[in-house]
Amino acid sequence: GAYTVSWTAFPVAARYELWESSTTSSWRRIQSTAATSRAITGKAPGTYRYRVRLVTVAGTPGPYSAERTALVTAPPP
Repeated sequence: GAYTVSWTAFPVAARYELWESSTTSSWRRIQSTAATSRAITGKAPGTYRYRVRLVTVAGTPGPYSAERTALVTAPPP
């Protein structure tokens, strides 16, 4: 599966942490950059959850965003 996860920029953010989990794995950080999107590729069929939080210039993390879900299905035979 391939898709893009994106979010709105905030002026106080120095960078954003993008976190991912699935039905078979716990939350893990997959990106920590100033970018406001991430292309996701090569996902096996399943349900994936994403959340983002900003980190200020001082290094202070903000709260996590609401979770968003992506459902990857197998291609038709």
